[in-house]
Amino acid sequence: MGCHSTHPVADEETAGVRPHCPFCAAAWTDAMLAQFDSVTSPSSCACCGPVAADPVAIPADDLRCAACGRAIYRAPSTSID
Repeated sequence: MGCHSTHPVADEETAGVRPHCPFCAAAWTDAMLAQFDSVTSPSSCACCGPVAADPVAIPADDLRCAACGRAIYRAPSTSID
C-alpha cells in the first residue's frame, strides 16, 4: 500500500493554503516553507521511504515559527528548549 497519486497535491481549492503553527496558529512564512523544502525530498513520502537518488542534507537549525519562535521541527543536532 503506497501514497502514490496521479493528481497534483495543490489544486484550485487548496492552492495558497499554507501550513499553520501548531502552537500559535500563524501561517508559515515563505522563509519557513523554503527551509522545510530544503531538507525534504518532494518525490518521497513518510510511509514509502525516499524515492529520489540524491541524499537530503541533515538540517543544522530547527524550523521555528516566525511568529512565536517555538520549534516546529527540531534539527538532530539541537537540544530541547
